[in-house]
Amino acid sequence: MTQIRPGDAHISITSDPLCELLVDGTPYGATPVIDLAVPAGKHVITLLNSAAGIREVWSFTLASGQLWTRSFSFRDGKLASSSERLTCT
Repeated sequence: MTQIRPGDAHISITSDPLCELLVDGTPYGATPVIDLAVPAGKHVITLLNSAAGIREVWSFTLASGQLWTRSFSFRDGKLASSSERLTCT
């Protein structure tokens, strides 16, 4: 379990189909991953599902207290849709 520290940002990700989530190269298990605390700053997320042919990578920067919520939908191994919500606390 990740310990929350002052200055952390948070990530919540869902996907269809389920994917393995890596944040900055560290695996965090299968989606959904809800309210994952990460240090504020630049990050790279990777979603993987070898059976479905999915390997997607995104880079983004989070501010202290920011929540990055994203939902991904894949069809035939390609991104079909996504929705994003950014909030600050």
